[in-house]
Amino acid sequence: MKQCMRVVLLLLCAVCLAGCNKQPEEEQPDKSKASYASEDYQPGVRDMMLTDKGFYYVSGKTEPGIHYYDPATGRSMYLCNKPECRHDGNEFCVATNGRYVYLDYCIYSGKLFLYAVEETETQYLFKLLAAELDGSGMNEVATVMELEKTGDDIHINSCGMIIHRNTAVFDVYATGTLAEEVHYYGVAFMDINTGEVTWLDEEPFGADNVDITRVSGFGDWIYYCRKEGKKTLLHRYHITEKTDEVCKFLVGFSGDYVVKDEDTVLYLLKSGTELYSYRYSTGENTEEFRFERNVDHYYHFEEGTEHVKLWEKTSVSGLYTDGEYLYASEPSRSLGTKDENGDYYSRIEDACIYVLNREFEAVTILDMADVLPMAGFEEEEWYPWDYTTALYYCGEDIYWELKPQENMTENYIFRCNRSDFLAGNPEFEFVYRWEW
Repeated sequence: MKQCMRVVLLLLCAVCLAGCNKQPEEEQPDKSKASYASEDYQPGVRDMMLTDKGFYYVSGKTEPGIHYYDPATGRSMYLCNKPECRHDGNEFCVATNGRYVYLDYCIYSGKLFLYAVEETETQYLFKLLAAELDGSGMNEVATVMELEKTGDDIHINSCGMIIHRNTAVFDVYATGTLAEEVHYYGVAFMDINTGEVTWLDEEPFGADNVDITRVSGFGDWIYYCRKEGKKTLLHRYHITEKTDEVCKFLVGFSGDYVVKDEDTVLYLLKSGTELYSYRYSTGENTEEFRFERNVDHYYHFEEGTEHVKLWEKTSVSGLYTDGEYLYASEPSRSLGTKDENGDYYSRIEDACIYVLNREFEAVTILDMADVLPMAGFEEEEWYPWDYTTALYYCGEDIYWELKPQENMTENYIFRCNRSDFLAGNPEFEFVYRWEW
């Protein structure tokens, strides 16, 4: 998904940031005690970067800039520990430095890496920055690309960035709107130790290139999706050999996939009703699981309403993994509402998450309408909104991110214990809400 709204909102960082009071030093995130996702697996572009102590995120509306949220205290703070800093875009503030527009970010090797654009009178300079996790400083790592200004009305965006085994993957997306809208794309692979850049296409940046989505890393490979005509294809790029190959999936690949190991990729077709595996060593596609569950049905008669459960095939549209379990979500419907007795009278059929083990056995199937805490939220906040979701994992915690389709710039974060989640009885608690 293009991050157009994020970039437009982040432009506010340079011009309209509100001041704030001094933050005590003890409130800053302690980078020495936080652990991160394994460097052998990078799950791709995320809205928040999670550690076992808290998470980092970028806000574009309320207090624009880079923030750190501490679940222990329930407080959010700017990622800046400069005494008396007003977070007004000054060059010493990591969180709101007005010199840059932040396109994306990720945590790698104990630092928060930022993909940013610096605009000069004649150029757009695409840069990789590295910030300390406690907000004590930030430095430029490398300039990825220089784009000359042409006089066109250019809007710069990004579809994301990851860093995996010292290789950073940048996706550049821009539109020009003088006469008609023209889209320009470029994808770069950069060795962050040497600064060497390899471009995916013959022309580094141009209107004939095609963008990439769903970038992730595993082992010696970078995985990404790309359109070829009407087809979506999954590629993998070898970090050291700099070779690229296409997975030979069945026709109708939806773009949803996870990497199980270096020989096996799991994926969905557009129907979303079956999970398939593809093995590079044999070229075989195998159906591994069918998504079916008991679905609530309500039949209305003059004498009353009859409620029955029927076993039906369902459709998922999101795959996630924590390395041990596979999570498949059905994230595109509202959560339902309740009658005067507290019972649901409008049950949505596809608001659940499947959890499978590595042998593709169902560990649990959770109806999210049953497990999300509704207390404290007005009914109109949740119904009849559609929503999309993402799952995050860290240690013994699972975070669930909800984005209402009516306002895709809002993020609602819930958290529960991972063991309880796997057992089918999670106690989710509302953590935080922010807007970017």
